[in-house]
Order: sequence, then C-alpha cells, then structure tokens
Amino acid sequence: MSQWNKNYNHHSNPAVSDAKTFLEKCIYRKRVEKAYSILKGETDGDKELALATIDKYKIVNTKMHAGTTVQEACDKHLLEDVSLADALKYAKDRLQEYESPSWRDKEKEKIEIQYKLESQFAEKEIKGEMQWRKSDKGTHTELELVLNHAIEGLLDAQRQHGLNRLEGEVDLFGDLPKCELPYNGKPDYSQCIELKTQWTSNVHETPRSNSLPSSIRVAHMTQIAGYYHLTNKMPTIVYAIRGGYKTFSPSEDELRESLQLIFESCQRRERLLKAADNIEDVLRLCDPQWNGLFGWNDMNPEVLLNAKKIWRVE
Repeated sequence: MSQWNKNYNHHSNPAVSDAKTFLEKCIYRKRVEKAYSILKGETDGDKELALATIDKYKIVNTKMHAGTTVQEACDKHLLEDVSLADALKYAKDRLQEYESPSWRDKEKEKIEIQYKLESQFAEKEIKGEMQWRKSDKGTHTELELVLNHAIEGLLDAQRQHGLNRLEGEVDLFGDLPKCELPYNGKPDYSQCIELKTQWTSNVHETPRSNSLPSSIRVAHMTQIAGYYHLTNKMPTIVYAIRGGYKTFSPSEDELRESLQLIFESCQRRERLLKAADNIEDVLRLCDPQWNGLFGWNDMNPEVLLNAKKIWRVE
C-alpha cells in the first residue's frame, strides 16, 4: 500500500473528530505498538521507556473498565455457561484489577471502583413499581445490578433475533463506496447485538444515577449502522444500568441515514490524508473540536498540550 494513508489503515465508527482520530491512529498508536513490541522482545529498546510510553497514551477510566468487565462477565455466563454466581465473582475480581494511569488521580478512581462494589442498593416499591434505590439496608452492588440487567437485556435481544445461542465478539472488515481503505466493526454479540453500560457519576460528592435513554445515541447509531453495512443483519443495541435495561432496534431508514454519515466521513478522511505530504499538515487541515463529545477530556494533560501545539494553540 502506498504511504498516502500515513499509517491510517482502516476506517471505523466516525464518532470522534477527524483530528483526534488521525492523531490516535497515525501517531499515538504507532508509538504504543512499538512499545509493546519492545516489551515482548520483538524489537530492541528500553523497556522502562516502553512502559512509560504505554502509560502516557493510555486512554481508560473506571467506567470504561467497568463496561469491559461486565461484557467479559456476560461472555462467561452466556457463551461459556459459567454460573451467574461465578460470573459475578469474576466481575468483582476483574473490576479490582483496574490500574490508573500515572497521570490520573488514583485516590479518586479508587473511590469510583469501590462505589461499584458496595452493597448499597435495595429494591423498593415506588408509585406501584419496584425500583432499585440506595438504602442503608442495601443488598446489591451497582456492579451486580448492571451485570444482571445486561444479561437480561442480551437474552431479550437474543429472543428478538430468534437466535438459539449468542456468539461472541468478532472483527469484521468490508468495503465502503468510493473509499480505498476498508471499514472495521466489532459487534459484541452474534454480529448484530451491541451492549452499552452506564454508571453512577459524581460518586465523590453527590452521586448521580443515569437513566435509560429514550432513543439510540448518535454515536451508537453510527456504530451499529456500520455493523449493518458489514453483515446486512438488522442490529439491536442493549443499554444496561443499575435500574434496568432497554433494547432498541432501528429502522432501515434510520440505518441508511447513519450509513450516509459514515460514507461521507470516511470519504472526507481519505481526501484529507491525500491532501498533504505528512500527518502534521493533515492535522492542521482538520478542526480539532476541542469541546467535542468524544474528544480530549480523558487524554493525558501532557499529551493534550503537545497536541494543541500542532494547531499552535497554547
């Protein structure tokens, strides 16, 4: 492949700005991959410096880790036939494996992890409905409730699709109209079901519980529309919180509308990559969208400062 792509080898859900996507795929990922290669002994280099590089560019937080943990526990129960009790035990152990990057507030993130592990919720009848609320006589943790509702939601989605059994996550690649690079999607289950978890926020001060969405979020719609393009299977998304779950299955019209956004975004990205000789000049052609929804907030402040220097924003 010619070098016009500048280490940008495939497209994916265009929920993040062009600028941040190019930074991560064309610059940061290459550095991190080299660091892992050094640690594995495949490439010569300083292993301490490699570890520092991985830590520097690590984009993870407690909610992301909790979401991954719940999906892994769902896999244990639904794909490997592990009992629900053992799946929950796995989830508790896995959640506590979280390691904060050196540049994050470790004490703050420790509180966030612990909050998800405390038995502080009990079922109460409110206006004729049973709801999970915080209680001095709590019987369940937030982790347990989100896991239970994720499993219930996935089984509901399985029934909706008429599947005898769920299959696990797979990497899918396919072509896009008027694009040279392939498109990559990674559906969580059976190539058509996506799981999203939401967690209590602001746990250090006044905890705020999340409510289930009334519709599919835009970034999630483009994500599952991409799956639809790659598989021709109608997708379903499952949202799980401590209070319950909800499933959504978009119409073909909604999927086609989101696919148009994907096509336009990926075609634009290829034009940008071809418009300049080096990735720094490509980046300067992009609007960084510093306040974008999926943007820069979870980035290492040092890395963010250096990123702003590319656009000469200091």
